[in-house]
Amino acid sequence: MTRSKDESGDVYERMERTITNTIKTVRGIIEKQMPGLRTEIESMIRNKVTTSNVIENTLDTLLGVMGMGLGEEEFKMLNQYYSGVNKKGYRFYQREYKKLKREK
Repeated sequence: MTRSKDESGDVYERMERTITNTIKTVRGIIEKQMPGLRTEIESMIRNKVTTSNVIENTLDTLLGVMGMGLGEEEFKMLNQYYSGVNKKGYRFYQREYKKLKREK
């Protein structure tokens, strides 16, 4: 059985609305978590955390949420701090940040 153009259009419109609503919901959930993440970042800086793995995991998380328009300020703050901990790691994350900005 073949669908008419109108039936297919309705399906795609519903799918698009569903995807759009899901993205909005996920963004809202992440947005609510950002103050806690910022507090964690400020604590890392204040306590002079130097464990690259901990810092890099947080930077990775921030790069991931930046695609939704969140976390850029926190990323810059933490990566600037990271420049004093691990220059090579800092440069890597600067490159990743620039790549992400170009993709937008």
